Amino acid sequence: LVRELFRSFRRKARKGVTSLIPNPTILYPHKKEVRRLLNDVLQYTDVVQVNHREAAIFLGVTEDEFKFPSHVIKMWEILHPLGVKTVLITDGANGAYSITGGKYQATEAHPCPTVVDTTGAGDAFHAAFIALLSEGYSVPQCLKGGAFAATGNIMIEGGHSGIPDRAQLNPYMRRI
Repeated sequence: LVRELFRSFRRKARKGVTSLIPNPTILYPHKKEVRRLLNDVLQYTDVVQVNHREAAIFLGVTEDEFKFPSHVIKMWEILHPLGVKTVLITDGANGAYSITGGKYQATEAHPCPTVVDTTGAGDAFHAAFIALLSEGYSVPQCLKGGAFAATGNIMIEGGHSGIPDRAQLNPYMRRI
């Protein structure tokens, strides 16, 4: 199943911005096989997004040892030669970090008056980031738009109930 998924990804790649959110915490028992398969599709991948825990697993360090920006840069140094253009690492309330073309960038989390449910915050961030990137926004703008989307999502119960729609996201993007 995993091999067919990766074959399908390769076939569909390059029709727009491609992104990959590998979850090494789930795939960890099959690390060598998954790494081999991931290497196969990374040449078709524009953005790889993980959270800081997943990045630590990928790099073989503990969460306590994981440091920004050095480990973000290290991850990019590993993935960029394989074809990845952008590495994006989310860190919850601490913000998000990316590196594109060797340029490190960070954004703070968007202010949130009330946290109700953090389920799906990273997915909301990633969805907004990729949508905005595919529309030509700069990486710093995409980081801010992703943070805005994640915040909208965590203020409402449920994994996706609070993700902002275009009517909410567009005015925010015009202000930044």
